[in-house]
Amino acid sequence: EESLAIGRAKNEAAYRLFALLSPGVNIEGLTPERLVEFFRKLEDRVRVVGKGAVRRGVRSSTIMTYRTKLSAFLSWLVAQGHIKVNPLSSVAAPSVEYEDRKYLGRRDVERIFIALTVGIGWKSPLVKKRNVAIFSILLNCGLRAGELLGLRLLDVDWDRAELTVRSETSKSKRKRRVPLNSAVLDALRDYMQERH
Repeated sequence: EESLAIGRAKNEAAYRLFALLSPGVNIEGLTPERLVEFFRKLEDRVRVVGKGAVRRGVRSSTIMTYRTKLSAFLSWLVAQGHIKVNPLSSVAAPSVEYEDRKYLGRRDVERIFIALTVGIGWKSPLVKKRNVAIFSILLNCGLRAGELLGLRLLDVDWDRAELTVRSETSKSKRKRRVPLNSAVLDALRDYMQERH
């Protein structure tokens, strides 16, 4: 129920932005042209982010996110009989490419592990082993920071060598299972032994 409420709130936020950038819109005004105009406004919109930095426009992945959320709302309007067709069905989706992804090189990873294991004077062996386990999970499992912070010991299935990311901590609000390789399992076991 909580994840449904969060999903509904995000869809409502997308519609509120649509209404803000498309003043005076009503059900009859939900046309493909009006939606294309909204996406163009998103691309040109000036906004303040972070510590006062001014940015213009949004990434194509953000436009795709708004498109998905609005499409869900528009499909609901169709199901309720308020409109006949989802106007986004005739609007081409943006192509999304993630060219700005950054990766750590092997040497950078080795440096971090060296710093974690011998280079930093931790308060205790427990803190050191916990931090090695945290970095191992982030490096090998692809979890977001919030997903990692929400992990519990019960989320680790030792027999199946997998981790469960619960729906309440997942960005997508869907539960998923993540396989654990031997490096992560070793780091977790080392941490658990020190913890006990």
